[in-house]
Amino acid sequence: MVTVKGKDLMRDYVLKTESLVRELLLMGYYRFQVLDMIKEAAGTSDWRSLSDGKLSEVTVNLEKMVEFARKCRQIPG
Repeated sequence: MVTVKGKDLMRDYVLKTESLVRELLLMGYYRFQVLDMIKEAAGTSDWRSLSDGKLSEVTVNLEKMVEFARKCRQIPG
């Protein structure tokens, strides 16, 4: 049974993951690339069916990718 706190936590992870996916797409990543990032972190690209623990790992991984992409965009070329 999932507690109210657990549901809130899961909702937060889902919202954060959706936001990170959108940000990566806006930065120029293709959808298949973002799905590969998710699959690398979770073993599947179907992140909506993950447990909160696995979704947390996906969120952390995507946050790192967004941070990396931001740094790359700042490098003068």
